[in-house]
Amino acid sequence: MAKPLLVQVVWTLGRAGAERMVLDLCRSLSNEYRIEVIALGGGGEMETDLKAAGIRVTIAPATKTGLDRRKLTDWLITRWSEQKPDIVHTHLGADVWAGFACRKLRIPQVITAHSHEPGLSLPVRLLRWQAYRGATHVVSVSESVRNMVTRQYGVSTSKQSVIHIGIDLSRFIPRDAHQAGDMPHLVTVGRLLEDKGQAVLLDALSTIRRPWTLEIIGDGPERISLQRKAETLGIMPRVNFAGSVGNVPERLRHADLFLLASRHEGQAIAVLEAAAAQVPVLVSDLPVFHETFPPDTLAFASVDDVDAWSKAISDVLNQYGKAMERARRARHIIEQSFSMQSMKDAYNKLYRGLLG
Repeated sequence: MAKPLLVQVVWTLGRAGAERMVLDLCRSLSNEYRIEVIALGGGGEMETDLKAAGIRVTIAPATKTGLDRRKLTDWLITRWSEQKPDIVHTHLGADVWAGFACRKLRIPQVITAHSHEPGLSLPVRLLRWQAYRGATHVVSVSESVRNMVTRQYGVSTSKQSVIHIGIDLSRFIPRDAHQAGDMPHLVTVGRLLEDKGQAVLLDALSTIRRPWTLEIIGDGPERISLQRKAETLGIMPRVNFAGSVGNVPERLRHADLFLLASRHEGQAIAVLEAAAAQVPVLVSDLPVFHETFPPDTLAFASVDDVDAWSKAISDVLNQYGKAMERARRARHIIEQSFSMQSMKDAYNKLYRGLLG
């Protein structure tokens, strides 16, 4: 009997949290399903990683020809009428257009909600409302995201669940238990977007008198603006804009402190990975992080408060022994609640239930 055909649909294949989660999920389920990943909005660096894992990847032709996005639905309907997928699992911007095709062809659609989706225009919000309400099942990466799905889109709790993102701990060797040196090396990971708060980090670090270096891993539309800010603040020689890289685990091993100054997060795989690497972590004071980590595992600073971030960074570096103790406890949380096996088992159970 042929394995069920599972299609994962994303918007693009850049290096970001949702795409990383799709890659890990595909790898873990590759022995139990025939899997294809479709990118509706274009390719990216993760395409190479998926193909290296033996996962079939298709970039929608509408991306290349500049067709109206709505024509993506016609392409998907034609494709899936022939392929007959057993389950379609969608993420982020792919939910809407793939959802139209799933409802037309009566294919079970699973949506994973990765964020709180702030700042959407009314037309986009209406499309998202239709996608969520029409999906067979909606998975959220955290309780706070599930609360958003219930409140904002009115999705029945009977067709919702929470499945935490899984971390492949074999990729993350715990950082050596050494004190921060004379020149502490700080790292932040994420798309270079205004809501990710990298500008707040630069402002805060510019007021800290002790030596430090900062590595910014990721790329995005705010890169030039952030580089100009670093130059204006006079700290550019100490800031490395590393861009999108594939060796994040190795870079975390050499970090003394991980920073994430986001204004909102659904789960933040970068924080989970930093905790897996046993690096001390300082994050924005957001509900999702309190949901995930007890107060004795991370350090927190108020959102968008430059003075609070400057003080919090200094406090962590000045009390580094306590920071290392928190890091050990955070690693234990990842081992207990965010394993790759747990994520795989939860999604497999969901898929099998829908297959009936």
